[in-house]
Order: sequence, then structure tokens, then C-alpha cells
Amino acid sequence: MQPTALENNSELDIEIIESDTGNANNNQDSNDDYNQSENENLDEANAENEKENSRFKDGEKINMIRVRFPGNARSFAFLVGKRKFAYGQKVLAMSDRGMTVGYINSITYEVT
Repeated sequence: MQPTALENNSELDIEIIESDTGNANNNQDSNDDYNQSENENLDEANAENEKENSRFKDGEKINMIRVRFPGNARSFAFLVGKRKFAYGQKVLAMSDRGMTVGYINSITYEVT
């Protein structure tokens, strides 16, 4: 028995659907590659912007000091700038709990 025209069309439709599915996968792969390369370009651009907009340059020496806040065992580093501080001096600084009085816990030290 020979296949009818309807049966021939259904076989063709199946082949077309299978080939479209293959093309869709290829298109998705190419879209994924494009998106990945676009994300990499954005990451590089963001890194360059951060370097340009950063407050400090690579290798620049900055002065830091450690401040300890009451009720907290560890001390936190702060920029000294042009100020002069004495060991044990009370300072008002931003802690994890907001603006709080802390105590200078170190002498000024340089970080590169």
C-alpha cells in the first residue's frame, strides 16, 4: 500500500520540526556566546571605570589607624588623612551600629 498525500505531509512536517529544533539550539548557543562576550566586555569596562574613578592609585601610600568601639572586641581601620591622633583618644566614628564614640587603638601606620 502506498502512502497517501496526508501521510507524506506529516513526515515532512516532522522533519521540518526536527530541523527547526536544531536551528533553535544553534541560535540559542550563538545567543549564549554573544551574551557571555557582552558580559565580559561589561565587566572589563566596569573594572576600567573603577580604576579611573578610584580615590587612590595603585601603590599609593595611605595612613590608617585602628579604632575600637565599646562592646566590640575587634578594632576597625579608618583613614587618617591629614589629622593627628593620639593613642587612646576618644573619637566619633561610623561603626556597624551607627555613629559611635570609639577609642584609638593603634598608632598611625602606612598601607601601600
